[in-house]
Amino acid sequence: FPAGRLDKDTTGMVLITNDGTLSHRILSPKKHIPKYYIVKLAESFQEDYVRQFAEGIIIDGGEKCLPSKVKRFIELHEGKYHQIKRMFSAVENSVEKLCRIQMGGLLMPEKLAIGEYMEIMHKDVENLLKSQCFEEVFRNITENFSSYWINMQ
Repeated sequence: FPAGRLDKDTTGMVLITNDGTLSHRILSPKKHIPKYYIVKLAESFQEDYVRQFAEGIIIDGGEKCLPSKVKRFIELHEGKYHQIKRMFSAVENSVEKLCRIQMGGLLMPEKLAIGEYMEIMHKDVENLLKSQCFEEVFRNITENFSSYWINMQ
């Protein structure tokens, strides 16, 4: 059973599990397991996005998103339909590429190619359920994903 989904034009980490309780913990916004995405934008990143996303972006249809953190990657705690694309559209920008690279404290290996998979062990599940400081995740991403990986494609 997939514990989450990606849009058809989004790449990255998807977890498959036979553990319904784990799947629920991953998917529920109330559990606050953050998902991290590298975002390539059509226009330059604006520093004001940090404030706007932290306040909770109102997307088309008047729906308000939970507050999120953003640099040149984004941390989400929910998964609305095309949410990241709609959030950047609300600030008059558009997403060219999007890749989920981390869930909770579990970072996808940079060298894991599209279509490849890896088995995760008990310690990996423990990491998945751990929250991390946004700045720590940002450092890990910039260290592990050379030049933000997706921007090099």
